[in-house]
Amino acid sequence: MTESLTLSIVIITAERADSLSRCLDALRRERAEGDTVIIVSASRPLKEEHLAEMDAAISLLPSNRLNMPYQRNLGLAAATGDIVAFIDDDAFVQEGWRAALLAPYEDEGVVSVVGKVMSDDYSVVSTAKKPGVTWTGYIRPLFHFNADMPCEVDVGQGGNMSFRRPLLVDIGGFDERYVKRANCEETDLFERLRRAGHRIVYNPGASVFHDPGEPVGYDRSDFDVRGAYFIHRNRGYFFAKHYLGRPPFWGHLVLHSLWFCLRCLKRSLHITVHSLLTLLAVLAGKVVGVTLGIFRRVIREKRDR
Repeated sequence: MTESLTLSIVIITAERADSLSRCLDALRRERAEGDTVIIVSASRPLKEEHLAEMDAAISLLPSNRLNMPYQRNLGLAAATGDIVAFIDDDAFVQEGWRAALLAPYEDEGVVSVVGKVMSDDYSVVSTAKKPGVTWTGYIRPLFHFNADMPCEVDVGQGGNMSFRRPLLVDIGGFDERYVKRANCEETDLFERLRRAGHRIVYNPGASVFHDPGEPVGYDRSDFDVRGAYFIHRNRGYFFAKHYLGRPPFWGHLVLHSLWFCLRCLKRSLHITVHSLLTLLAVLAGKVVGVTLGIFRRVIREKRDR
């Protein structure tokens, strides 16, 4: 019975005290007795606003690195619940979130439950387009998924996901090689779970409203030179690590990269220094990410022999 399950909730944050305050306020209405909340903060220094929102069930952990997988792993190490849930500081849980998140765990074969992510910035498309990796190297996000009933999916969204904590610890948590914007860090984890034969369930009742806060340490635009480098570095790493030599890998390298470059040039309308720097950043990111992914794959294969 899910009533007997204990829940630890990990919130990662950095320099966004206002968003964190709203996040904790929404969460306070959903928490049950025995739930614990772990705030992992990369703010410098730790903000007094954090402490003002805390109660006996909330703990605050400092992070010396502005890295989402690293912060999630810190929270995972401090969690004690049967289930560990991760939400972002700009994600606000809706009524019924807790019950809907835990309900699918009545099936012992379910190791992860993810919920709906709503936002004014995203539109819902056909429910037939299940979140996951396509052969073209595109990762369909949960943002655009809107099934009416619980169903199995391949991936979830980092701002609203949960796992059986012992299993998440056993598989090593999150891969901290995803840096800066950390694109694909949660997709990497779900890919590992799925390939190990574990089931991931989407429950629309476990919903959060995502109100994107100000980015910390980078420009939110895909066309920012640094942002382009880290996006493509992380994606290149993901596809080389999991899909080397298979259609999604080549689709990502060719189709997705070409699409991005055309978007970049179209946005500029003509070739500029900025557009050339962005394209070079994309290329450099691909080379670094793919190289790192191949290296990790070789190491893993040697270890498994």
